[in-house]
Amino acid sequence: MIRYSHDPSLQTKALLTSGEEVTAVDLLRFFLDDMSKFVAQGGCDGYVPLACEIMELAQDTVQKLANRDFDSVLGRVEWLLKQQILERTLAKNPHLNWQSPEIKHLDHLYSSLDPAEGLYWIYEQSRVVETLVTPGEIERFMHAPPDDTRAYARAMLLRRADPEQVRHVDWDRIHFRFDKANSWQSRYRTLDMSDPLSFTRAQTEHIFQDPHADLEKIVEALGAVESESSSSVGVSTMQQQLFYDSN
Repeated sequence: MIRYSHDPSLQTKALLTSGEEVTAVDLLRFFLDDMSKFVAQGGCDGYVPLACEIMELAQDTVQKLANRDFDSVLGRVEWLLKQQILERTLAKNPHLNWQSPEIKHLDHLYSSLDPAEGLYWIYEQSRVVETLVTPGEIERFMHAPPDDTRAYARAMLLRRADPEQVRHVDWDRIHFRFDKANSWQSRYRTLDMSDPLSFTRAQTEHIFQDPHADLEKIVEALGAVESESSSSVGVSTMQQQLFYDSN
């Protein structure tokens, strides 16, 4: 993968465990072949909306990369767009090179999350970037999780929890700590959320609506099990926010 990442021409080959040497595009095609068969056999039915359209877009993109038709996929492939910006800057400023601080600064500006300075946002506003979701959908998911995935229950739990009650959170589990009143002892509970299509709103909303249930009772109702404190790590409120709109 290091070889691939250092070769924007996409010509470098790397050795597979089978002994075959392939380019990055060749490897993508191997993945796409398996994915296409899986989708054709109905493996995504009921789970992945627009799976066929996604596959068509992926296949078209890989084919254009194979044909070195880079200009036609600038709006889809992030590194190609950034490379073009930097190369155009170098062409217009012969006194600069790839090690110049100005180029490194532009590199960082491209990824800036600030719409007022991020180069990506300028190209998106200019309709160079192909977008898959609308600004309205992005705004909604910044404040409300999807109803039909584990993101719903995760968001509801993190909104109810105090920061010190959440010892660890990732895609697949949340580890809670509950302190006993007038005691130095604590109880630890871990909720397994490894199934991305479980803990939906339809499955869990009634638990969160129980007016008599505190966080610990809710966690237990969702199936959390007793766990050890040794696996716990802290998580900030900002980190919690990152999981509100995830799947």
